[in-house]
Amino acid sequence: MISDRIIWIIPSFYVSEDYPLRGIFFKEQAEAISKHFKNITLIYPESRSIRDISLKGLIKNHFQYSKNEENGLQVYRKHRWNLLPTRFDLSLGQRLWISEVMKMAERLLNSNRRPDIIHAHCAIGAGIAAMYLYKKYKIPYIITEHLTLYQNSTLTNQEKKTLKAVFENASKVITVSSPFKELLSKVLGLNKEIVSVIPNFIDTDFFSPLKLKPVNANFIFLTVCHLSTKKRIDRLINSFSELIKKGHDSKLIIAGEGTEKPGLMKLVNDLNLSNKVSFLGSVDRQEVRQLMQTCDCFVLPSDIETFGVVLIEALSCGLPVIATKSGGPEDIISPDCGFLVEKNEDDLTKAMINIIDRRNFYPPEKLRDYAVEHYGATKISLQYAQLYEKIIIESRLNQYE
Repeated sequence: MISDRIIWIIPSFYVSEDYPLRGIFFKEQAEAISKHFKNITLIYPESRSIRDISLKGLIKNHFQYSKNEENGLQVYRKHRWNLLPTRFDLSLGQRLWISEVMKMAERLLNSNRRPDIIHAHCAIGAGIAAMYLYKKYKIPYIITEHLTLYQNSTLTNQEKKTLKAVFENASKVITVSSPFKELLSKVLGLNKEIVSVIPNFIDTDFFSPLKLKPVNANFIFLTVCHLSTKKRIDRLINSFSELIKKGHDSKLIIAGEGTEKPGLMKLVNDLNLSNKVSFLGSVDRQEVRQLMQTCDCFVLPSDIETFGVVLIEALSCGLPVIATKSGGPEDIISPDCGFLVEKNEDDLTKAMINIIDRRNFYPPEKLRDYAVEHYGATKISLQYAQLYEKIIIESRLNQYE
């Protein structure tokens, strides 16, 4: 039975015409949750950089509001331009974005029933707005935290104070992995009882194996990511180089763009691996799926991961995985689906060689079953639906105490 509870979802970033993959997880999660609730409104001030402004752009996006039905969601946007950068901190640009959320929320409150609960994605931005709405209107809220900023200890004391207040006023805080829960609780001094773990999910219907997978002459390793320093693709390239030196005939495909790409390409050239390593640049979801369906192993060599969605996408496509112990992967990888290694090149090389030697040890159908059972949309969306209902009931009971 579909509930008539009113749910508001506020993401700190979201898909747009210009950035169709930004916040795609929030979109897909909200669409899955909408199978349980018929009144879900997603609120998002959609920002564009003032550097890209043009007459055509201003005609299309002139600070107007829009509300459209999108795959079962009522998506409410304000089409705005950033006069200041909107970073994940307490800068003026971020505060202006939060004020836009408040204005949009109050417009909705003046014309619609108040929501029963608000679900904010990320404390900085959406979570702060949700806390303000709670304090003004007593609307309960939950936060799902995704950002890695807690792992590099760059938060100022004021940011820590603000974020702690945001989390402690929430009815529930959700992290996407157990190590992330421990880290968040430690960094901000949170009571662990207010923090629960609900993993991300993926569209397992979309990410599925080929009925007949081609047999590659060379074992092909794949990684897909934004090429930033924390992803440590240099570690993967160096490990792959050692693998080649040991006589294994293999190839490595690197998909993605980022500031590290020129240095990584130089590293490949310096190691004489240009005929073994391919840089594909930016790829869309269909291309990611095709790569996962046709390669032999997915590798995530990061220093920091709050979860690691690409790992479960690969598993759902029947691909074994290797990842470093970087946070999220510790909750995902078991011996039956790949290797979890320390953050060093020797261990990564050994795992890659082991995967090659055991290439028939990982039946694609079993890897996919594991992904569907633990990270399918049906299971995870039901967990959120049940949590919403529990908090709504508790909030109403508290009003009568």
